[in-house]
Amino acid sequence: MSQPSSLSEALQQLGTAIDVLDGAAGRRVQADKVDAGRATELELMRGDRARLAEQLDEALARGRAREALLKELSQRVDNAASHVQSALALSTAPEQKGA
Repeated sequence: MSQPSSLSEALQQLGTAIDVLDGAAGRRVQADKVDAGRATELELMRGDRARLAEQLDEALARGRAREALLKELSQRVDNAASHVQSALALSTAPEQKGA
């Protein structure tokens, strides 16, 4: 009688061990899916970061070009204003001498 009881206990222990192993395998599969999803999301974020860095570099380059253009235009306006002032001074100078 002790053999059938031992066999029954062994089969029960084996069944319990298989259930535990099956549960662990299921949790591992779920964890792997989560890890794969995170890895995919991380790769997408890295791609977005690279794209945004490139766009930022382009925007900064455009900003520097605009600043250079603005500086050049400001110098031209100052130069033109100086010429206008000189021309006005020359045009009013003879009138003052004749008066």
